[in-house]
Amino acid sequence: MPKKAIWDQKILAEIVTRIQNEGDDPLEYVDISYKVSENKYKAWPNLIKKEFEPARTLKTGNPTYSLTPINQEVA
Repeated sequence: MPKKAIWDQKILAEIVTRIQNEGDDPLEYVDISYKVSENKYKAWPNLIKKEFEPARTLKTGNPTYSLTPINQEVA
């Protein structure tokens, strides 16, 4: 079975900070991405939301379907 590495985000953040403090570029070693929970975003005050709006794009999600059986009378 193939193996999948799981990286501890807190430890990685500490390492990135250490690399930056030593004057090196952490982007040479790691890929860094940011994300914001939509629930957290919705709870923010409007002033904070306004700061983040240029970085936010809404895309259409995948549709969901629900199948419901049709009741047919048997003659």
